[in-house]
Amino acid sequence: MPDSSRRCSCPKHLQWSPNVRQFRVSARTRSWENAERLARAKEKETGSATNGGKPIIGPMTVADAVAKYLADKPQQGLFDDTTSKLENIGEAIPRLVYVGQRPYLRDLDLERLREWRGTWKGGALTRKKLQERVQGLFWFCLRSGWIGSHPAKGLSKIQVEDPPTDYFPKEEFAKIVDSTYLDD
Repeated sequence: MPDSSRRCSCPKHLQWSPNVRQFRVSARTRSWENAERLARAKEKETGSATNGGKPIIGPMTVADAVAKYLADKPQQGLFDDTTSKLENIGEAIPRLVYVGQRPYLRDLDLERLREWRGTWKGGALTRKKLQERVQGLFWFCLRSGWIGSHPAKGLSKIQVEDPPTDYFPKEEFAKIVDSTYLDD
């Protein structure tokens, strides 16, 4: 914002929206500095300083967050195979973050997730799918208000080489077509 707008002597207002309802009240000042001081005080009062207006509930353990994430999945009509893959992530994250301690979501950061990603086994497609599932878990946590930022958002993409499907050679295709005819 340009400095000239801060010199404006218009009345200042505070605006916030916990959950769905929006609030707008007069700051009863014409000073940017005083209005910002009031805004910081309101953020502390409502607990909305870091999550776009939603109060952050915490501290949430990783195990509790994963359990709530998995409990939400049957309502989405997912196949059992998909749900079991998500359960594997739920078991792996707490084990790899802090062995012997109860890890909290707030303890997970980009660097720790990069270290964990370095231990993943399997091909590029397997690791890419695993990363997508981990990111889905953190989006769920962010939307639930348990974390203030998405720690897996900064992970670089895993590149997968997908070779094109080749056609059958003419001879093989002819054999396939010939095998479809019924013998009388």
